[in-house]
Amino acid sequence: MTLMIADISDSFSTIRKIRSWTGDNDNILAISYQVAGWTTFSNTVFAAQGQVAAPAVQIAWDPPGEYVRPPRGPSQHTYFDGLKLSNRDQEYQHIAVNWFIDFVLSGYLRPRRYVVEPTLAVQYALGGRLPQTLEDIAALAQADPGLLQHVQCIEGDFEPDQLSPAARQVCLRLLEDEESLARFLESPAGFIETVEAQVGSRLTAEEKLALTRAASEKPDAMRAALDSVALGRAHGDENTYILIGVDPREPVTGQRGMRWLYEQLDNFVALNHFLPAFGYFVTEARLRYRVILGPGVSDRDKRFLEFFGHEAIDMRDGSPFRVPLDPKPGTA
Repeated sequence: MTLMIADISDSFSTIRKIRSWTGDNDNILAISYQVAGWTTFSNTVFAAQGQVAAPAVQIAWDPPGEYVRPPRGPSQHTYFDGLKLSNRDQEYQHIAVNWFIDFVLSGYLRPRRYVVEPTLAVQYALGGRLPQTLEDIAALAQADPGLLQHVQCIEGDFEPDQLSPAARQVCLRLLEDEESLARFLESPAGFIETVEAQVGSRLTAEEKLALTRAASEKPDAMRAALDSVALGRAHGDENTYILIGVDPREPVTGQRGMRWLYEQLDNFVALNHFLPAFGYFVTEARLRYRVILGPGVSDRDKRFLEFFGHEAIDMRDGSPFRVPLDPKPGTA
């Protein structure tokens, strides 16, 4: 495992997001990286000292250490289940719209202030006057890109809830499904007018411009955003992984375990109504909350998973699945 100390931007909006992740106002985070791509953000593993990346080790682990592991929630490993956004819960619809605004539209709506050093070179590039508009800034860059060193851009805070209810409705409607987004991309103005007529209120000129520019300039980003929203509450594998063993002495991995796995999968699906992820990679199993240990899994594998707080179900004796897994807390 690798540990990095990251000194993040000290802007108020960034600190607010960090607080939502970690509960702390500090903009210095510990980022632990597990081989195979498993990543967590934490400010409890190490305490960074000021601006120096010199961590002080504490007697704690994250996870699980002295902290109570939160109940396992919806699986993060999902597939496209075909449900429309309007068929998902209201809370998620609100989250989806906020994320879409942040991801796609905020760059067009975030207030910016430009501070220009009034040098002779700047005045000369604009015919003896100082810049007054964004077009003047662009003219400076065209005249001499080096003049941009005299320009400082200061971005203001932007929150998705600043958008009008009508603009939020447009975002909600275009995230409904692939067909809705296709209609929006084909005719942004017509799509917006239809929603305005249905909700009885209008978007601001800035909101309309942001949406139409995004449709023209970032259609692929909008499609990726729709896909992310569709996967966010989609069905998944219940955070379960079936791990089978590896014999380092054999060129073909875990034949006994693979045979057991193929014989049992149909029965597992019949009992639990989902198909879990499966294989022989411990680091892949590390991404799931609950790990079923099949034939050939070593004591070392089991110890590693249990130490890091995973729920390990030992079926290394090759017994068949006969009893469904316990449901997630709060779903029984």
